[in-house]
Amino acid sequence: MKHSIFILILLFVIFNSSFSLDYIEVNDRDLIKQEFIQVNNYNSDSIKLEFQLIISNTALFNLQNIVINNTYFNFFPYDNNDTILDIFFNEKINATNLSIRFEGNILASNDSLFTIDIKNIKLNNQPINDTSFNFKIKTQYNNLSYIRYSQLWNVYPNPLYSGNKIQCEYISDIDDDIKISMFDIKGREYIISEIKDNPKGKHTFEIPINNNFYNGFYYLVISDKFGPRWQKFELIR
Repeated sequence: MKHSIFILILLFVIFNSSFSLDYIEVNDRDLIKQEFIQVNNYNSDSIKLEFQLIISNTALFNLQNIVINNTYFNFFPYDNNDTILDIFFNEKINATNLSIRFEGNILASNDSLFTIDIKNIKLNNQPINDTSFNFKIKTQYNNLSYIRYSQLWNVYPNPLYSGNKIQCEYISDIDDDIKISMFDIKGREYIISEIKDNPKGKHTFEIPINNNFYNGFYYLVISDKFGPRWQKFELIR
């Protein structure tokens, strides 16, 4: 009888420990800045880093940057639908201490849950333990059970080497007013289209590229009532 009680208690502890997760509460629209590596007395002039970042639901979170000691490393382009990202850095730095974080935007609300796992970490060829971050998005701005910002799905060709147009795809979960525009690196805006009551779903559109656009980098921006979303592309002609 004692053995049976012990087994039941053990199973209860295992069951509860498996399902009791600590969640980091965030709001929709938030920019998450989550440190996952911190090394004191690093004292090195270089860093070799590799890891695998796994996003459980890319409809809820969009990764923007990896930040090493407040220096932003943009590893784009990557597909916004990628749930598993293999990331490598081999950079010169001058650091006494080392801090590494990821940054990204929350894309949904109403008690949605998602997890970001950092696995297979190697810092200067030395393995580091895996880590996980569990996020809970608090209900704040709407009364729907699930909502996602309108987001750019694909922008191609990128870079644009020839031709006079780029193809773009975006997706939205609600009927909403949409503005599509482009910004150059000097911040000048070129409004492409403003659509009233844009129906939910996946949409494709073309952007004409004429001689008014010079070679260089541009940001294609889609805006709705929740704010802007963008992708960077390059014009080389």
